[in-house]
Amino acid sequence: MEMREKILIVEDDESIRQMLEKILRKEGYDCTLASDAAEARQCLKEQSFDLILSDVIMPGESGIDLVGHVIEEYPGTAAIMVTGVDDLQEAEKALEKGVYGYVIKPFDKSQILICVDNALRRRKLEIEKQRHLEDLEELIEDRTAELKESEEKFRSISDSAQDAIIMMDHEGRIDFWNRAAQKIFGHGREEALGRHLHTLVAPDRFFETYHRGFNRFRDTGKGPAVGRTLELTAKRKDGTEFPVELSLSSVSIRGKWHAI
Repeated sequence: MEMREKILIVEDDESIRQMLEKILRKEGYDCTLASDAAEARQCLKEQSFDLILSDVIMPGESGIDLVGHVIEEYPGTAAIMVTGVDDLQEAEKALEKGVYGYVIKPFDKSQILICVDNALRRRKLEIEKQRHLEDLEELIEDRTAELKESEEKFRSISDSAQDAIIMMDHEGRIDFWNRAAQKIFGHGREEALGRHLHTLVAPDRFFETYHRGFNRFRDTGKGPAVGRTLELTAKRKDGTEFPVELSLSSVSIRGKWHAI
């Protein structure tokens, strides 16, 4: 019979230890036996296990402390406690440490097999979930690196341009301002970002015309200046006016219209 998951059985009572082994081996599980926590720790060092099935009260280190060690040091190993009625309070403590569950002596075959099967199923789901999370984190890291590279390329290109490249968001505020824009208009990047574009660079006499057309642009991305090249007048930081040639494009970002 092909062996299934590997189970470490830790039980100081030899008759119970052998009975557990017989039940689980018959179902195809690969079993390793340990008579106490010290022997179990040695087994854990030598090989990996899918599940540990441990008695609560044993000579030397208790099963509670043992499974606490397993959960901390071997997070991929599920844990089940085997306990007597008198030890239920101790078994409840084990649940707080992350043990899947416990079975009460005297137990029957079906009780053991159901508990083991459920614990191993949950372990598989947790491993799969962790794998998906790791894949997602790796994907996010890759996409973030790609985005950062794209942003660096765009900024490098835009900063080497002789023309001012400016982006206005759906509220009319500046969210991109290249190096040429700083030279032409006299406002530094940090000074310009977040400011209303037309308040910053357009003479006051053009505000009324701007406001009439902006609402339509914000809703539709369209306007009389979009897709055209216009000769206009702008103002510098010191208030002086000068002629500019404006080429305006619209772009939708997350459902909001921006102007470039």
